[in-house]
Amino acid sequence: MLVIISDLHLTDESTANNVAPEALKLLEKEIITNAVENDATEIHLVLLGDIFDLVRTDYWCTVPERERPWFWKNDDYNDATAINNSTKVEDHLKAITQKIKKSKASKTLVRIINGLSAKATARYGSNIKTRVSYVIGNHDRFLVNYDSLQSLIRNEFNSVRRFEFRHAVCAPEYGVLARHGHEWDEDCHGWEFYNDKLNTGPSVGRFDQRAYKAMAIGELITAEFLSGMLYNIARRLNRDDPSDKQFMYHLKDINNLRPSSAAFQWLQWSIRGQGYERYRTLVEDGVKTALDSLLKSNFAELWSGMSWGIPKVSRTRITDLKLARAATNVLGAEIATKLSPSSSEEEDLLEGAKESVFYRKDPELKPDIQYIVYGHTHGARHNYFEATPQGTVRMYINSGTFLPLIEKDATGKGFATSHQMTMLFFYNKSEDSEDRADNGPTVDIWNGVKRKQYTDKS
Repeated sequence: MLVIISDLHLTDESTANNVAPEALKLLEKEIITNAVENDATEIHLVLLGDIFDLVRTDYWCTVPERERPWFWKNDDYNDATAINNSTKVEDHLKAITQKIKKSKASKTLVRIINGLSAKATARYGSNIKTRVSYVIGNHDRFLVNYDSLQSLIRNEFNSVRRFEFRHAVCAPEYGVLARHGHEWDEDCHGWEFYNDKLNTGPSVGRFDQRAYKAMAIGELITAEFLSGMLYNIARRLNRDDPSDKQFMYHLKDINNLRPSSAAFQWLQWSIRGQGYERYRTLVEDGVKTALDSLLKSNFAELWSGMSWGIPKVSRTRITDLKLARAATNVLGAEIATKLSPSSSEEEDLLEGAKESVFYRKDPELKPDIQYIVYGHTHGARHNYFEATPQGTVRMYINSGTFLPLIEKDATGKGFATSHQMTMLFFYNKSEDSEDRADNGPTVDIWNGVKRKQYTDKS
């Protein structure tokens, strides 16, 4: 049995709220139940990217700029990755990883995965082994660059038969090709930037190993602008004040806004409608400071030279949220729309999957592949590209997320929140055999939505 989940975005919880451990416990129950009831020969769990989020944190705001990945002096950056050459960068990434591992959600996930084989075996009566494939996304991209980070994570999963880091999982026995999907998002993949700014030889393709190592502007926007904004607000609040604490807990949900171009509208709506008016100045100052930090970074300057990058602008003082919105318009809406993927990125991934099917754009696409699976956009969906009278298909599936979704209501003035959970279960020809008419792989797609407001337990 092949199980796919993605985009958990486990953080140190300084600028984001983690997935509720209760959702992960439901995942555990479903994996074990499906493995037992469908005669699974193994449990192959695919963590399809953006699992350990190394940029959604205020940690980077607390260290000197010269020690951050996207700042450097005298062009002292790695010419293959555009990462600051300072040895401190790796040390900081290790510290962030350790902080994430201590979070309740992270501990719950590790405990669940380590216990899958034992619990499934106890119910099944025979030995079911667990293997884990961690597909690296864009928010955990630094795992590609530093083996020490991979070791810190791999060492946690000491009860699985095999744990590996990958850029893709190709499993013809399950009819599956799975990637994170950021390869089709121009602000989150590195291959065009690598070719335009770093590569001195022949151009490389979007699935080239060298392209996966290059940084992208998406990480910088998340770390310096989004997390920076929250950091600059939080440091002026009283952590012991219940109102301040609740306000900050609420602000961390900005990560889950779709489309993210509505960020400033959501901020104003939140301040006005939920009794947070007294925080307006703090929010304005947080936005101003974060924008300035983003725009002065060396990496943003390097990226801005490309035709589709962030335009160069003068860093004038921004005095309120209205002018902050205007600033994002000057930036070609890059800041507002690229805080995280939105509807256009969803279509980009769909078109990318379609190109892979019809134009053989993906070198891993084998003849037996029926299901192309991406994550990244947080929007669960499935689309059929081809179907035969025999029942075989070529199908695109997005693995969604376990995080909440905040979206506009029909009036366009308010925002509503729902919690999501998407799980994919694939079975080979010897599994899920009851009443099956053919020998092809089968799939169960579970998309759940829950409307519930949780209290702050941080």
